[in-house]
Amino acid sequence: YYLDPNAAYFGSKHGSEPLHVQWNAKTDSVEVVNYSCAMVRDLTVKAVLYDMNGKQCWEGSTRTSIGEDCTQALLPLHFPADAGPVQLLRLTLTDAEGNLISRNDYMRGSDEGNFQALRGMAKAAVNSVFHLVDETSDELHYTAILTNKSDAPALMIRLNVVDKGGKQM
Repeated sequence: YYLDPNAAYFGSKHGSEPLHVQWNAKTDSVEVVNYSCAMVRDLTVKAVLYDMNGKQCWEGSTRTSIGEDCTQALLPLHFPADAGPVQLLRLTLTDAEGNLISRNDYMRGSDEGNFQALRGMAKAAVNSVFHLVDETSDELHYTAILTNKSDAPALMIRLNVVDKGGKQM
């Protein structure tokens, strides 16, 4: 079992971004949070909803500017009835040049908190290729390329370095 319970770390890391995109589940809207001390202009907020098969069910986007130290609700979300019992919501925030500033992914149950349908989800076929980039006397540096060869979404993919015996390093 290598799935370390470190969601708090990643949640804190993403939630503390100077510019952050998030889902407000209470209002079903997308918000942008600006923790910085400057106005930021020409941002694009995008939300894409996928069903459990990876099919896009809905998409929305808007452009905005946001003042310093504030939160803005910008985009109401729509959840089509045919989106299935569990959906994946991907939010992105990009600058005027299209550079990614913030991304957040959420699982959403049509019945609040019910994710049982994930058990019946098709298994993704993920292929991995590793390339040695640099080798020193006591370190090896690799680049890993993961490719989903199936139509099913590949959820909770996490690389983990183990020795030949399977022991986590």
